[in-house]
Amino acid sequence: MSESPAARAALGVTSFLVLPAFAFWFAFTAGQRGFYPFDQSIVFDGGYRVLSGQVPYSDFVVPFGPVAFWLQAFFFRLFGVSYFGYLMGAAVINAAATLCAVSVVRQLLPRSRLLPLASGVLTAVWFYPPFGTPWVDQTGFFLGLLGLVAVIWAVVRTRSHASAGCTGLVAPKLCFRSSHPDDPAGRRRHLSPR
Repeated sequence: MSESPAARAALGVTSFLVLPAFAFWFAFTAGQRGFYPFDQSIVFDGGYRVLSGQVPYSDFVVPFGPVAFWLQAFFFRLFGVSYFGYLMGAAVINAAATLCAVSVVRQLLPRSRLLPLASGVLTAVWFYPPFGTPWVDQTGFFLGLLGLVAVIWAVVRTRSHASAGCTGLVAPKLCFRSSHPDDPAGRRRHLSPR
């Protein structure tokens, strides 16, 4: 059964306009349902500290990589240090993760029209909304999705296994680095106050 061009265009518009808008709205709404101060304040505090000019590992200690703090500091710079700015970070990344999921499935299964849409809906609902606010794990998963998109694009678009191999070796190193650049083994040093 072949699809009409109008049906194909409607699915494309749904995948790249409606799904990210839904993912943004759903994560933003879910983030407003409450606040768990023991966990959800970590990225808020780290983003504020980075925005204030403090340096992770030098000015404050964290048990994981600083990428979530850098992203949150970026959103605080755009929207101000507020709960609104905090939720904007989660909502924007949820929408971007939804687009990544659609892209991955569309690249791997080019003949399927509904599976990319279904992957987008599932990602929009499960990626950030259960927690509702920015978190370290979802930031790592998002960067992993970006790495997966890059590897699949390198294989499918260029048909070059060398470019896929290079992308596959570099992407995890950039995405999941958790140690301080001066301390590649990941050992924590005692930090003295300045």
